[in-house]
Amino acid sequence: MMAASTFNLNFLFLNTYGAHNNVLFIEQSCFANDILFLSETWLKEEQRYVLSSISQDHNVYFKSDMALTPRYGRPYGGRCWYVRKFIEVTQCDFINESVSVLSFKYQGQSFSVIGVYLPFDDKTSFTLNEYESLLSLVRE
Repeated sequence: MMAASTFNLNFLFLNTYGAHNNVLFIEQSCFANDILFLSETWLKEEQRYVLSSISQDHNVYFKSDMALTPRYGRPYGGRCWYVRKFIEVTQCDFINESVSVLSFKYQGQSFSVIGVYLPFDDKTSFTLNEYESLLSLVRE
């Protein structure tokens, strides 16, 4: 009989409400965690450096969801994975504006983690349908 393996990885999933406003908290979170999934980074693609400069111990996988054309209201969207460099990432997919999948190997084992951002629930049938759609996507 094979002995069971024990893995000690620390994860954090966080809605940042704007990475610019939370750089210190993200830095502290990187120090304490091996894998982080951030949503609502509110960064454009050319602002990737904000995230890349936070931790030298993590690889950064980032997808901006900011509109290329100006829009009114507050910024929105954007997701990011921080993964410690000793973890072998085999794939990182940003499926849509809400779902992202990180696949990796650690100590000879393969894992996949799904990061999901659910937008504000305004109690409308549209939001309920969107939630159900996202959950069905995750189940696949």
